[in-house]
Amino acid sequence: MGCFFSKFFSMLLFRIMDLSIASGFTFSVSAILSTLLVFGIILIVTTANGYWIVYRHSMVELFKADVREKNPAKGSLTLSIVGLFLIGFGYFLATRSIQASIFWTEKFFFASMLFVLFGVILGTWLVLRFFVSVRCL
Repeated sequence: MGCFFSKFFSMLLFRIMDLSIASGFTFSVSAILSTLLVFGIILIVTTANGYWIVYRHSMVELFKADVREKNPAKGSLTLSIVGLFLIGFGYFLATRSIQASIFWTEKFFFASMLFVLFGVILGTWLVLRFFVSVRCL
């Protein structure tokens, strides 16, 4: 469905912009197989995790698990600010021109890509984990 809607909206955009661009519709078998592999791995990991949780605890404990909270989230303004900095600098770095930026030279290219990826992920986790807790206290 995603392939069809993507193609439909692309064609609609070309029509609105009055562009005559010939584009074909193809399926990439390797992309479909990669997607199935990734979702299969996610399914296996979550199934194994769920099985392990059920195996370790009795049914009574599982039904009462929502009543008690083991580790209530504690907020931290410092870690929230670090998270916001990581997100902001990651997006700043990602939007810089490859030709004009010192971060995207051949020497730092791979390190910059990794920082953008992991910086934004870690920053998002820090903000969601610690800033939301500060606001709710």
